Amino acid sequence: MTEMITVLIADHNREAREQLRRLLQLDSGFQVVAETDTAAEAAVLANKFAPKAVLIDLNLQDQDEWQAIARIKEQNPGSKVIVQSDSTDVQCFFEALKYGAQGYLLKTLHPASRHEYLRSVLIDDAPMPRDLGYHILQEFMTDKPCHLNRPGLNPTEMALLGCLCKGYKNSEIAEELLLSENEVRKQFKELLFKLRLKNRAQLVRYAYERGLFTPSLRPGRRKKQGAKE
Repeated sequence: MTEMITVLIADHNREAREQLRRLLQLDSGFQVVAETDTAAEAAVLANKFAPKAVLIDLNLQDQDEWQAIARIKEQNPGSKVIVQSDSTDVQCFFEALKYGAQGYLLKTLHPASRHEYLRSVLIDDAPMPRDLGYHILQEFMTDKPCHLNRPGLNPTEMALLGCLCKGYKNSEIAEELLLSENEVRKQFKELLFKLRLKNRAQLVRYAYERGLFTPSLRPGRRKKQGAKE
């Protein structure tokens, strides 16, 4: 990170807030600017400090998290809202995306993994940690029909979606598809433009709602030539 990432923490549990604050303080790239235990105050503080990241728990005191997320995104579209939860429920994840969240942090992750994920969602725009990604892929592979012909995506675009839905970072996608990281970023920008979407969280939701991922489309090692189709 080249600039300070300011963070607002909203969690109903004081100990959880302290643990997360200590975790972020280990990285000089993060600065916690405010904390709260209510959704209403989270929206007020987000408007006051305009943090680059808002970490919001789904069990706040006033139980109004979804509306708070929507309000925060409306007031500060530049802030990245990351939902914190111990649930791997797929519907909960997509409900978060629906209200404007751009990330979903599992509280059950090891602290090192939580830190790594926070960096990746803020740098690479990765919408979910890998544990949740694999859980969601099970939904793709068992409950959703494949509508491959509808979106008109080429093999590389489908592979990008597959990696994204597994929770891969840019560096891992580049290794998987034998591309450079710059090429991965370029491909994602082109895919977002093509589908008229704003971010990678919306890409995951797009893939899920259309049942685009099936076992036969699981990305794997490919030849350089094949990756650029």
